[in-house]
Amino acid sequence: MTPKFRQWLTDSLVSGYVRRGTTRFNGAVADFPFDNGAGVFRIEAQLEDTVLKYAADWPASMFRHLDVVVDSTRLYSEQNSANTLGINFVDARVEIADLRDPVLTIDTFATGSMQAIKNFVEQSPISGIFGGQLDWVSVAGDSSFDLSLVLPISNPPAYDFTTRIRASDATVEVAGFPAPITGLNGTVTVSRNSLSSESLFAEFLGSSVDLSLTRLPEPDRPHSVVLSGTGSTTADALQTELGVHFDGVISGDTEYEATLRFPNARSSAPGPLQIFVSSDLFGFQAELPAPLNKSDDEAFPMTAMIEFPERDVITTTGSLAGEINWTGRFVNAPEGWDFDRGVIAVGEYPRQADVRGLHIHGQLGELDLNEWLAEGRRGNREIGLGERIRRIDVGVGSLYAVGQKFTDQRIVVNRSGQDWVIQITGPEAEGSITVPYDFTSGRPMTLELDRLIMLGDDRIEDDRSAAPIDPRGLPSISVRAADFALGERHFGALTVDFDHTGRGLEAENWIAHHESFTVEGTAGWIVDPYEASGQRTFINASLKSTNVQATFNELAYDPGVSSDGMEINLDLEWPDAPRQDFMSILNGSVNVQLTAGTVAEVDPGAGRVFGLMSFTALPRRLSLDFSDVFQSGFGFDAITGDFRLVNGDAYTCNFTLTGPAADVGIVGRAGLMTRDYEQVAIVSASVGSTLPVAGFFLGGPQVGAALLVFSQIFKKPLKDMGQIFYSVTGSWDDPGIDASDSQRFAAVSRLAGCISEE
Repeated sequence: MTPKFRQWLTDSLVSGYVRRGTTRFNGAVADFPFDNGAGVFRIEAQLEDTVLKYAADWPASMFRHLDVVVDSTRLYSEQNSANTLGINFVDARVEIADLRDPVLTIDTFATGSMQAIKNFVEQSPISGIFGGQLDWVSVAGDSSFDLSLVLPISNPPAYDFTTRIRASDATVEVAGFPAPITGLNGTVTVSRNSLSSESLFAEFLGSSVDLSLTRLPEPDRPHSVVLSGTGSTTADALQTELGVHFDGVISGDTEYEATLRFPNARSSAPGPLQIFVSSDLFGFQAELPAPLNKSDDEAFPMTAMIEFPERDVITTTGSLAGEINWTGRFVNAPEGWDFDRGVIAVGEYPRQADVRGLHIHGQLGELDLNEWLAEGRRGNREIGLGERIRRIDVGVGSLYAVGQKFTDQRIVVNRSGQDWVIQITGPEAEGSITVPYDFTSGRPMTLELDRLIMLGDDRIEDDRSAAPIDPRGLPSISVRAADFALGERHFGALTVDFDHTGRGLEAENWIAHHESFTVEGTAGWIVDPYEASGQRTFINASLKSTNVQATFNELAYDPGVSSDGMEINLDLEWPDAPRQDFMSILNGSVNVQLTAGTVAEVDPGAGRVFGLMSFTALPRRLSLDFSDVFQSGFGFDAITGDFRLVNGDAYTCNFTLTGPAADVGIVGRAGLMTRDYEQVAIVSASVGSTLPVAGFFLGGPQVGAALLVFSQIFKKPLKDMGQIFYSVTGSWDDPGIDASDSQRFAAVSRLAGCISEE
């Protein structure tokens, strides 16, 4: 025996008992060890409870019994039984063919649990094939394996091995990844320099998946072993397997490719354990707001990488449709795996997250905040994403919120102790907003804005299938805006405080102040069980102007009227939440009062007509019929009138202009939504003018009713007065002004509710 072999015997036979043994020596000593057949040298020994540590890097085996034979220069065992880390070996072939040049060979078949075989692999050089990362993997189920080991005792590093592992309905899980591989069957063959699989298949993400295990040939690649799989899955299976909650917004099925990559221990720069998943998501349908909406026949390429860089840390990166990119980091806390930090970037590469939480940045073409809030309320579920967000810094080309469109806005959101702190910058809105985390905390939402211009929503009105917001669930809202406008209509500085009440949100006093006018009033958005929608919005306000022409200019109307005093009192409501198209369901009353001034004709087609002020359509026609009366201008002493609003139509029975030379009264309808007139004007002037006075007296059976309405309008007798009628019909921008009569006057009066049907 060589010294190395003698040392190997000393080290490998750790403990045990020789229960029985025989030695036979027959021949000339000079011919020893008789490998030429000239004699016999044979040792037979029966060992029990023997620990054999046959190589430093391989786990020791506990032999319950081990029959050892030395025959000339050959040492071998063919009858034995052992247990190694829970694996049972029976009659393994253990042999050193020539003790003078000792090479240990072991060939065995073993059975045991997948966990036992994993333990064996982890404590053997086989683990190096998988980069020493098998501790991330847990297994269960039954298996068997063959092991062939060749160990040159004189040169142990030159060992070689081949093992064939057969899985039977096994389960494989990767730490921190919620979806296991189940029903694993097939064979994996591992040697020192190669890796392969045969008939490997399993269940993954709810469907069968075909698997293959290979070893990459390049010695310096960061990864060496790749487990690849192709399969399909459904939205329901993802919800079950991954623990996510789609609540019906994602449906369908799609195909995917997945790989599990083990680090290359031989590489100068080994990579981490990786899971890589890719899919075009074809077949999935996502009923989500932009930019995450897709149809089932639309490709939406997705790639995701999950890495295990160090103990108790998992990272992820990925991309969706080439536009939405992310990074994330998870840590294994005492309570289990939890999100630590991450970034979602839109149209950009994710920046580094220096502090905990979710960071969102990038550039969005479109974002509908209303739809995302409605999505958050779908099924009354708690998303929990808000608790993870630390900072948002995004540019939005078209931001839709509270029924408005804001363009080219920059939004920066940070967390404070109790509120979201939002800085918004853009042409329509600029300033700061605070939103409490907990709407039930009693803390208000505040808006401190230099500019707030509400342009409305330019899209086609969506259906109203989304669950409405309950105003009782919103906090109090305080608004301060130095420059407030509704579209082109500028109201100056706005101050309003909506208090949270048992009915919803109500403002006891709100005020908008401009140089030429002030608007004050009350408003509310409340729950009303008597409305079909369950909600009601109301506004009570008074507008007072000291320069009507300047006021109309600021409110984006063609002035039409000049006066130093105007008051408009509004009492309005509609049976729904605040919405852009409220005009079609608007109800209430409007009272208009103007002090002395003049009326000028509005240019046809200007598109800036104040629809209730239909007097502005009359001057051109009246200047023809009343040349002597209006030759110096269409002046008035006062304009007064009351309007009754019903579902977006404004009806008046007493809209009156009184002047030094003539009075004008208007009855009928003005469509606030349809922007049209169905009115009749009556002009009463001195009999000495050129006015044709026969209009009333040829009116036929309608004379009585017309006289009644006339007296209600002008509140004066007919004597010494002459009257002429005009119909006012068509669009606000270019109405038709035509001569009419008392019959038409009475018919329109009845339509407007000015004449009782009794």
